[in-house]
Amino acid sequence: MRPIGGVWPAPLQGGGSLLQLDGSKRVVIVGAGGAGLEAARGATMCGHHVTLIERECEVRARVLIVTRAPARAEYAGIARFLARQVEKLGVDLRLRVVATAENGRDTAPAVVILATGSPPHVPARPGLDGTPVVSDRDGLQARVDAGDRVVVVDDVHTQQGLSTAEGLLEQGRHVE
Repeated sequence: MRPIGGVWPAPLQGGGSLLQLDGSKRVVIVGAGGAGLEAARGATMCGHHVTLIERECEVRARVLIVTRAPARAEYAGIARFLARQVEKLGVDLRLRVVATAENGRDTAPAVVILATGSPPHVPARPGLDGTPVVSDRDGLQARVDAGDRVVVVDDVHTQQGLSTAEGLLEQGRHVE
């Protein structure tokens, strides 16, 4: 089993890619977000037998979080397309499953692709003194009570900060 991660066509340890594997191989992909769905689609189209493992109750869970922000709804279309493609191609989709070495072995994979995404960035800030700090994902999902007055800190300088601020404004929060 050769674990890999990151890009498509997926590079294999030692060189090459899934496109260059001889014959049909068993491929396990962990994570059914955008990258995992695309990897599953691509690997299946290359003739490989794909098992896609996702711990959430649906595919594209993080992509759907992004679509809660104003002006980001179009991302749902991409996710719907990939989810439909994976279904049409007959990928073995396992939802509500936490991937472990044990449950991954039951398919005897030649390749494992890790497409689990990244953890949310929550900056450490001196002087907060117990003030709750919430990730953009938790704020957009309203999983935690961020309070009525919210300060959005964006040290990464991506669209996430702006989208989070707009989403919180739509929830009726005062955002600074």
